[in-house]
Amino acid sequence: MRFGKLGSRSRPTTVAAAPGFDPQNDVAGLMVWFEARYGVLNNADAAASNGEGIKTWNSQGDQVYSIAQASSTLRPTLNTSPGVSFNGQSVLSFDGIDDYLIATTNPAAGPIMDGAGTTTFMVWAPRDNNSHFNIPLSGGTSNGQLFFENGESVLDTSVNMMMGAGANVLTSVYTYETKYYTTLQFNGASSKHWKNRVLVGTANAGTNGSNGISVGALRTGGEPFKGYLAALLIYNGALDAAEIALVEDYLVLTYG
Repeated sequence: MRFGKLGSRSRPTTVAAAPGFDPQNDVAGLMVWFEARYGVLNNADAAASNGEGIKTWNSQGDQVYSIAQASSTLRPTLNTSPGVSFNGQSVLSFDGIDDYLIATTNPAAGPIMDGAGTTTFMVWAPRDNNSHFNIPLSGGTSNGQLFFENGESVLDTSVNMMMGAGANVLTSVYTYETKYYTTLQFNGASSKHWKNRVLVGTANAGTNGSNGISVGALRTGGEPFKGYLAALLIYNGALDAAEIALVEDYLVLTYG
């Protein structure tokens, strides 16, 4: 399958895909910087090749932080195939059965997905899944999650986010087999959800911190995600509009 582009410019595989922009130094507060084209290691702790299971995904920049999967049967795979990759850039492929990566502690920069103020950027594509919930991003040891719930059409899914049981959710319909840029700002009652750079919701998403991070399923491995993930960046703080635009520019120029 091939994924449509938001932009038409093709960029080389370099850190400086958006000219002059550095996600760590040009916007303050970067806690984790995961991109599937960097820091993905196989079972031998070497750079993974196409089709290999991912044992560890290392954050870029100064953050010494990683998410991992000890069990070889529960690992997502690296996919660099032209029909799947985003603008020629690698993605991680999650099978919707049991794949996930997890860290149960926060980075030194602070609590990930803290409802008091964090901004999360994702480049991804959901795929069909028979399970009711389909969760690509959750907490390491406690509540805090972005989750997918099948909509009325088998081709669509709803995206909700919450920080803590009983919190309100921000919902927008996403279509399977389509690449998206999603920005989520957890900021208590003023939490926001952007889809492809358009604000689609503002609500109270709760205030719980997530204590680490689980990518591809709940921290228990339940409700597994089926789809592709190319990038996940999380900043400590509710970034302003100009800062959000800088990060989104970087991702769109990189992933097309």
